[in-house]
Amino acid sequence: MYTSGTFFRAPVVSNTLRKALEPLLAKHRVDLGLWSHIHSYERTCRVLGHACVPPGAPEGTVHVVVGTGGGGLHAFRRPAGHDFAHWSRRRLQQYGFLRLRANTTDLNAEFVASESGQLLDHFALRKD
Repeated sequence: MYTSGTFFRAPVVSNTLRKALEPLLAKHRVDLGLWSHIHSYERTCRVLGHACVPPGAPEGTVHVVVGTGGGGLHAFRRPAGHDFAHWSRRRLQQYGFLRLRANTTDLNAEFVASESGQLLDHFALRKD
């Protein structure tokens, strides 16, 4: 739904998914969306309608693209004269996996490099 990937038609597909699914995710207060197909890793802020929501706000979803399991990696697009999308918090072109640990209130996520085992990104979500 949110990606800076350059994979064929990624922007068109992302926009279509956002229009169809974002209202549903917001209605049900979904905290985390996991996506793939784009061969890269990217994590957003807690986002709703292309805008990062303030820390601690109950609305918005963190979107994570984890398409780094073995196919050729995709590049990221950067519009001429612009920075990457303001909602994009971490972008990596490296093979790896997402390790999740959760209990009744907390979810901790770590993106780990496949070859080295190095921790490349991490984030946490809490819901009381």
